[in-house]
Amino acid sequence: MKNFDVIIIGAGPAGLGSAYNLAKKGIKVLVIEERQLGKTDKTWLTFLSVLKKYNLEENIVNRIDTLTFRSYLGGVYHLDGEITATIDEKKALKNLASQAVSNGAKINTRESFVNYKYLQGIIAINTSKETYGAKLMIDAMGAESHILGSLGFSNPKVNMGCYACEVQGLKIPDRHKVIIYDSFFPGNDYFWVVPQTNARAIVGIFSFKTLNQITLVTAKRRLQKYMEVNKLNGRIVGIKKGNIPLGPQKYCSAERIISIGDSANTALPSSGFSFAACLKDSEILADFAEEYLDNKKEISEYKADLLSTKLPGIEIHCLISDLVVNFTDPLLNKAIAGMEGQNKKFIQQFLTGDDMGIGFTTQAVKSILSIFNFNEIKRRQFSINNPAR
Repeated sequence: MKNFDVIIIGAGPAGLGSAYNLAKKGIKVLVIEERQLGKTDKTWLTFLSVLKKYNLEENIVNRIDTLTFRSYLGGVYHLDGEITATIDEKKALKNLASQAVSNGAKINTRESFVNYKYLQGIIAINTSKETYGAKLMIDAMGAESHILGSLGFSNPKVNMGCYACEVQGLKIPDRHKVIIYDSFFPGNDYFWVVPQTNARAIVGIFSFKTLNQITLVTAKRRLQKYMEVNKLNGRIVGIKKGNIPLGPQKYCSAERIISIGDSANTALPSSGFSFAACLKDSEILADFAEEYLDNKKEISEYKADLLSTKLPGIEIHCLISDLVVNFTDPLLNKAIAGMEGQNKKFIQQFLTGDDMGIGFTTQAVKSILSIFNFNEIKRRQFSINNPAR
């Protein structure tokens, strides 16, 4: 049996980010990925600051200078500033993998995780090709992972279903402007248009329902109508679809197992921005794993470490998710229109998650109360599951 300090299951942003940050510390790491490298179904836009930090700027496809939020009832807000970019996610993941390998990590592709069992002092991991031993296993398999669930740990969540088309042959007047949130039709789903060039864009729909065979039919129909009305018809050259689990990271560890990314709910309820969030979380994971392997920390302390930089602001993100899920169209319009009066830096902080301390949380509460009256908030019957509990 081949032995490693840490074995990571999954080579998406969370898994590869973890491999890179662990390997930099001299930790012996193996990554198991059932597909080829570069496969991800929900990365299309991320933050420049993270790309710079991880030397991924060469994978930028298009730099964005304006994010637009709008409602069919007239509310509109433009967030100006070059803080985001579209990326070639396949190249970015391969680049990240290359950096991990250059620091000593080993990555096995086209090898499927089968099961695991506990042995004396290690966890034995069976794959389609081999049996490995590790002191720690990292679950980075994403939203479909059942590892924690099989142990009786279930994270409360709301699935955000996503269906998107990569469309070629468009005439985009300004490729540096993104429609990030467009409540174009009545209902609580919304659309977005992320240009890659002046002729190509990813056009998608988010719905606060699990995407399955039934809801997919509705999502396709509504997206097609949106594209027709907005003259975004072209040749579809790619499809992205899946579910983003929103909610608190209530459970994220078990004996010799820790999870990251969608395996324990999306790191932040910021949908397409989770590429950056997963890389940030991988830094926390690596610091924890180093101390765990040195017997300086217990597995139960991982959750506190993971949330340490997010409290109390993560509560606001959970609240906003709950708000959006339950919004009526007039309240959504009011929220978007109300963004105009808010501090630009605060809105950027909400999107990036760079600062979720007391100052951010206080500003967020003030902003919510400046837009909505108490009765409007009370009628929504918001519920937050404290991720720290």
